[in-house]
Amino acid sequence: MSKFMSVIDYSTRTNTLSISVILLSVAILVSACSATKKVAEVVESSPSKMPILTFDLDTIDLGDLVEGEKRTMAYTFKNTGTDTLQIDLATACKCTDLRWTQDAIPPGGRGTIEVEFDSTNFSGNVKKTIDVIANTEPLVTEVFFTALVVKKQ
Repeated sequence: MSKFMSVIDYSTRTNTLSISVILLSVAILVSACSATKKVAEVVESSPSKMPILTFDLDTIDLGDLVEGEKRTMAYTFKNTGTDTLQIDLATACKCTDLRWTQDAIPPGGRGTIEVEFDSTNFSGNVKKTIDVIANTEPLVTEVFFTALVVKKQ
């Protein structure tokens, strides 16, 4: 009889374990669905009104310059977002002088960042980055310029 009881005990434990696994799986599934719903609610309730800084060109090639020559370029951009864009700062190396649209730019509006590059003390291929800090996500947008600086003869 004890052998028979052992088989029954084993069978009961196995069934109980199977039921526990099924219940645990259902609990995990319900929890995952609930978490997905909460994530979706957060995404839906997040503010979607954001300015988006979209440049016509993100890299400008200045071509060949003689060392010491200055060259000016203009980056034009559009606010392709749904909220007003405000550029707080445009910055680059000390070899540049920068000016940018100071006024708020409404959705669909356009602006300009003017850059003057001074090639003094440069030689060869040059690639520089301009960081544009605005009320966008991400906070910093990068544009670039390149040049080939040749030594004075």
